[in-house]
Amino acid sequence: PEEVPHAQAGVFEEPVLLQDLFPTLLEALGLDAPTPHQGQSLLPRLEGRPPVPRLQLYGPLLYGAPRWAARKGPWKLIHGDGTAAELYHLGADPSERHDLSTSRPEIVQSLLALDRRRRQTATDLRRSLLGAEAPPSSSRLTWKQLERLRSLGYAR
Repeated sequence: PEEVPHAQAGVFEEPVLLQDLFPTLLEALGLDAPTPHQGQSLLPRLEGRPPVPRLQLYGPLLYGAPRWAARKGPWKLIHGDGTAAELYHLGADPSERHDLSTSRPEIVQSLLALDRRRRQTATDLRRSLLGAEAPPSSSRLTWKQLERLRSLGYAR
């Protein structure tokens, strides 16, 4: 914190991600992050401002049909293709025993919309790095994609 003007040392209660370092360092240097990018700047938190609620995504989950989880604030949504969404308030129900999806459909829809945007951003980022032919969720790289990553310094 001594190296970042106006920063306060401390511990964040909410999780932060490694991908947050890139936009944080750029903002501290007065530079704009390229678009698209992942992560959000932690500089506001380092300056003592309250956290911005963020969407945390997990997936696919390991057991059963492919499902994904999204967390924002106290809410956690679990959803998958062809399965009913489940919604939990982790502050009141940390064991995730009481599904609130039917009583809070507006939160379900909000988290689903955020998840769709996050997936689109990830697809856009993937295609900007690997080329327009990159499928949105392919886990294997073509030779051309690997060469592109090598040219950017991400692969050997």
